Amino acid sequence: MKKIIATYSLLTTWTLLGISVFAGSENWSDDYEAALKIAKSEKKLILADFSGSDWCYWCKKIDNEIFSQKEFVSAATNNFVLLLIDSPKNKLNLSEKARKENPALLKKYAIRYFPTVLILDSNGDIITEVPYQKDSVKSYLKKINEISALSKEDLSQLKKLQSDFTIIGKRLDAEQKKIEISFPDKKSRDKEFFLKVVPKYIAEYENMLAKITTSEKGPELKKFKKGLLEKLRRTIA
Repeated sequence: MKKIIATYSLLTTWTLLGISVFAGSENWSDDYEAALKIAKSEKKLILADFSGSDWCYWCKKIDNEIFSQKEFVSAATNNFVLLLIDSPKNKLNLSEKARKENPALLKKYAIRYFPTVLILDSNGDIITEVPYQKDSVKSYLKKINEISALSKEDLSQLKKLQSDFTIIGKRLDAEQKKIEISFPDKKSRDKEFFLKVVPKYIAEYENMLAKITTSEKGPELKKFKKGLLEKLRRTIA
């Protein structure tokens, strides 16, 4: 009975704040500003799912197998506000507010592929990305709960690390565009990029990791650091 009352109270609160509750995705909001307000008032982080719900295979997979599961929603909402930023082909599936605001949010967070799942703080700043790697509900909950359990110090450092990673990515994009102009054929472009440019950025990122200190939650933070490094290597390899 207590769970029923608590759930009703939560849904009522979200409705009053203008948050849509999607069928099949219980407790997922499509209202960015309202999600920030709830995160601040309840002192939670935000789990933001950037999705293409009606066309993206992996988006459908993570939604069906994890995000729409009652076990996930029940556990995740203890520490997170769940936010869906959808980019479906059928825009009629979106609220009017989401239709207007979602394209700007894709640009704000430099979303390049779907699904992209980010953990944000209550100011909307990126703490880290949480990739989907054929996870189960249990394994994905473990990933996000390890982040929510980090100290404020470690969350701050993880946020800085993600910011540095984004900057490196933008610089890599800029260098790749220069190479595309300078080298007409693909073989020479790839040789220049992967043999000369990539190693430099991997070394730079590894130096960043070595300089960052951690508190008692250090082992968890180091694991996420290594995950970002592996992502960098996959992105540019």
